[in-house]
Amino acid sequence: MLASHADGGSECNKSMTVTAHQLQNDSWYLADKRFCWNRCAGEMLDDITLPTNRSRHSIRALLLPLICGSFGCFRDSQGDTSLSLVARTSVSRFGIRHYCRGSNTEGEVANFVETEQIVCVQQRYLSSFVMVRGSVPLKWSQPLRGLSWNQKISFNSSGNISSTRRHFAKLVSHYGIVKVVDLLSSRGEEGMLKQAFLRSVSLLPPSNHPSAHVQYFHFDLHEEMTNSNTAALEKLASWTKAESSDLGQFMFVSGREESGCQMNLQNGVFRVNCKDCLDRTNLVQRIIACSVLQQQLHAVAIIDSDFSKRCKEAHRVLWADHGDRISSQYVGTLALRRDLTRTGNRTLGGLLQDAKTALNRYFRAKFLDGSAQDSLDLWTTGYLPGMEDAPLRSARFE
Repeated sequence: MLASHADGGSECNKSMTVTAHQLQNDSWYLADKRFCWNRCAGEMLDDITLPTNRSRHSIRALLLPLICGSFGCFRDSQGDTSLSLVARTSVSRFGIRHYCRGSNTEGEVANFVETEQIVCVQQRYLSSFVMVRGSVPLKWSQPLRGLSWNQKISFNSSGNISSTRRHFAKLVSHYGIVKVVDLLSSRGEEGMLKQAFLRSVSLLPPSNHPSAHVQYFHFDLHEEMTNSNTAALEKLASWTKAESSDLGQFMFVSGREESGCQMNLQNGVFRVNCKDCLDRTNLVQRIIACSVLQQQLHAVAIIDSDFSKRCKEAHRVLWADHGDRISSQYVGTLALRRDLTRTGNRTLGGLLQDAKTALNRYFRAKFLDGSAQDSLDLWTTGYLPGMEDAPLRSARFE
């Protein structure tokens, strides 16, 4: 399982506490269990072998941590330079869109995805930048009622502040500074959700608490892009360029024996969200990632303009594919606004494709998503039929 370079310090400390043999054979121990999709099954096997340490070690050596997400890679013609995009979806609170929204009492949110953009040159220079997305960390839902196209948002005010605090405390612990980019609309029910989110963030503890590292920014993408106004994206790109420089990036340079190695760590992340954390979120994350890509290419000493152009073209495709895969996991369809992500412009074909995708989402939500959610509950909660009388500990009920 790939570990986030943004959390390089803790991973390094963990690696220092075990032998080289354990590093080679105990990948299960070192895996970040937030993104380990066979966590429950592996823990069951681990518990079964608990009485005998020897067999337990043998089982652990066989366990391979699995992730759910996406992976894409672009290489130049010589093969010594690559641009990769890795997404890891959290298993802690995963479900289908209308069955799993918001946060639970532990601060775990729906559709939480960590995305890492990596540039590697000649296996000597490596630059990485991490971002995350996740549902608004409040207790809210959008249950399916009747055949209505727009479903009402339901709020549960009980425990909202504690859920928000726990969520951001975990993010700060893992990543450092957290810059929230909230893309919710300022109108209607989304506007109510946006106000509740802003209020919860404003009530986070004072400066002596880790959650003080949280910064909140709002950008109403729907309003800004009225009549397909792509100039709003240029304004957003200028803003993200300045903000991303504060967070830095992971940088590793493998030096020669006399000079040793150099390493810099990323000290924070962007946390981007809209209502579903899909279409608007993916578009804005791509804009942020495009700004960061310029910094990464400069950091690894790439000044070839032709390669930079090819890299940027591949970057669009990688992020568009990334958005489609994350969308397929959460709603079962491709993403919306795919033309804007791939080309930077809205097209008639893209609008027609969006209409088709929206109808497909409506049908799946009404007739297919319930059984899909049951299957996910069986896998992610470790429920054993016939051995427990209690109902599934489903994310939809928390």
